[in-house]
Amino acid sequence: MREDWLDDISRLLLDPTSTETPDPQAESAVVALAAAAPRHWLRPSLRDELLASARRLDHPPAPETITRAASTLLDLNEEATLAVLSQARLTPPWPMHPAPGVDILPVRPGPARRRALCCLVRLVPGAVFPAHWHQGEETTFVLDGGFRDDDGALYWAGDDVTRTDAGPHQPRAVGVDPCVCLVVARGGVSFTTPDAPL
Repeated sequence: MREDWLDDISRLLLDPTSTETPDPQAESAVVALAAAAPRHWLRPSLRDELLASARRLDHPPAPETITRAASTLLDLNEEATLAVLSQARLTPPWPMHPAPGVDILPVRPGPARRRALCCLVRLVPGAVFPAHWHQGEETTFVLDGGFRDDDGALYWAGDDVTRTDAGPHQPRAVGVDPCVCLVVARGGVSFTTPDAPL
């Protein structure tokens, strides 16, 4: 017997077209249910996506892995990178607040990234970063928590994603913990609303 309710709830939580903000605790509960549910309760692709999310939540990357990846992305040595990462743990408010539950802290990168816009971004659970697009390449590296992009893809601590000028998107924090990302945008960022802070 197939339990369609679990499939329906899971699909709602992972639906990139949904305009509703999922309850972060419900989202975590569905991921846990998917891990415990019999195989035949969920279609295989949805089960695989939920189980991958559960594994990322249960086994976050080692701090050295995060530091090494952030160092490469920012073109900084380990000491300077650790200083940047320590800023990620500062209590908000950070200097910029483009939307409720969203804080931005500018970061000074190394010489190879000096023309890029580099910052830490923090989203409280369920918060949505304002719709924007890129005039170049944007790399987002997740330091803590996770987010879901408009295409439905989920990213957790240790994941990175590079986007190019492919139209606007609005990342949404998922899970029960704040999502903190290191973002390097080469070529600029444009927001769909004129009052955005960048």
